[in-house]
Amino acid sequence: MTLEALIEAKLGEPVPEAEAYVPALLPAGEEPALLFAYGSCLSKKTRTPSSFFDFYVVADRPGAYLARAFHAGVMQALLGRVLPPSVYHRTIGSGGPGEPRRFKVCVLSTDQIRRETSSRARDIHHLGRFSKRMALLWARNDAARQEATRLCASALRTLLPHALALVPRNAPAEDFALAMLRLSYLGEQRVAEDSKVRALLDAEPDYYASLFAKLREEPPGLAPDAARTRRFLARSRRRGLLRWPKYVITVDGWLDILLDKLERHHGVKLELSPRERRWPLLFAWGKYLEMRRKGIVR
Repeated sequence: MTLEALIEAKLGEPVPEAEAYVPALLPAGEEPALLFAYGSCLSKKTRTPSSFFDFYVVADRPGAYLARAFHAGVMQALLGRVLPPSVYHRTIGSGGPGEPRRFKVCVLSTDQIRRETSSRARDIHHLGRFSKRMALLWARNDAARQEATRLCASALRTLLPHALALVPRNAPAEDFALAMLRLSYLGEQRVAEDSKVRALLDAEPDYYASLFAKLREEPPGLAPDAARTRRFLARSRRRGLLRWPKYVITVDGWLDILLDKLERHHGVKLELSPRERRWPLLFAWGKYLEMRRKGIVR
């Protein structure tokens, strides 16, 4: 079975819980090309009671899609062009029985995702996500469905030389798999628990074993170069920090979301002063550095 065939089969596996969100992500009159689910909710082994679904929307006209789906303004659309994706946290199911369900959606254009899952990627943000297990919930047509498979395959092949810069080609299969899955955490400032990479592998052991075995059979597009990988990961971390001010504008309640994540994953209840809460990007750097020292933010 080819790398593409493995990816296509996994993309097509049904995820009924995620499919319940599809109507909220397909606004009338602005049909996207692709809709993916990704993240911890795709597996019962990584899902927790406080987890919520993450989605990727690939649209021909991201600005028009955002306007219809989330009533986003011009500023959000412009920022999405500079540092994709545009990220939104929303809820569905309010007003009926049961609690409203939160979800996160990332929106970007077809051209952007093609670039950012290729060797032209400016950072690891999208490469890391598209190289892991994803579920394809919607494709506009067969051509779009084939495009979804190509995006994931391209992300994997782009990361191959970087993984080989961390572990040799003849390393045990598990070491290589962990190196591939760890790359995105090395290239971003993230609030993540120590066991997250191991949990990702344990959630999909058969898929990743087959996927990475097939990937290692291919020659890397570039020769592994540890210095180049260090530069790429450092640039990715810098660009990741630049996304934080953007989230202030595009993510409603972004600070509460971050504080909630700290408490859920690490049991850390971070108290901010009124000044730190009002202007966190100016006055909360002491708290950020404290989290860095404790290894909570990496």
